[in-house]
Amino acid sequence: MQTLLHSEAFKERIISKVKEEIAIDLKKRMDEILGETADLQSSLLREMKGMANVVGESFREIERKIARMGEVIDASAIEDGREKEAKEQKHALNSILELALMTKGQLLAEVYHHEQAIKQLRSTTSCS
Repeated sequence: MQTLLHSEAFKERIISKVKEEIAIDLKKRMDEILGETADLQSSLLREMKGMANVVGESFREIERKIARMGEVIDASAIEDGREKEAKEQKHALNSILELALMTKGQLLAEVYHHEQAIKQLRSTTSCS
């Protein structure tokens, strides 16, 4: 009877030890996965920042072109006496500029969101 109790306690200790080992292995693997995920997020963020720079350059070019077009419209309207039509054309140009601004803003918001996600992943990995 005592041998049976002793063997049951021995089994319980072995099971407990195996569970501990499995938990440690799982935690290590989760940390590895979180680290890999953070690395992938970092790569994506670098790409997005590159895109944001391109969008920023494009936006500045759009601003310059719209400003030049606005000047041409103003000059033409003054010469031809078409101020109302010029106002409508400039309104259309401003709509294009607003759309470009929104696109740039959305991209910058995505970059910020990914930066925050990476910080969260890194802090989760380092805290574990």
